[in-house]
Amino acid sequence: MFQFTRHEVKLPHKSVDYCFETWSRPLWGWIIDHLLNPDIVRQFEWDAQRVERYDGKDFTRVYTEPWTGNRFWEVQVRSGNLF
Repeated sequence: MFQFTRHEVKLPHKSVDYCFETWSRPLWGWIIDHLLNPDIVRQFEWDAQRVERYDGKDFTRVYTEPWTGNRFWEVQVRSGNLF
């Protein structure tokens, strides 16, 4: 498990130095933790989706999540892993 690390950020403003405490952890570690957790990994969307709405006359593309975007779709089509 990747631990959080404390950082202190100092910002000068109008001749006064303000100090803020922040916490972070490595992004790659956060990803690995999620991929190794069976309760979380089941919630991931692994495939691109095209979502459309019908207004009674025409279909209109709807973008609601990252996996409904064009780039996600194009990458998956090019890799040959679409459905």
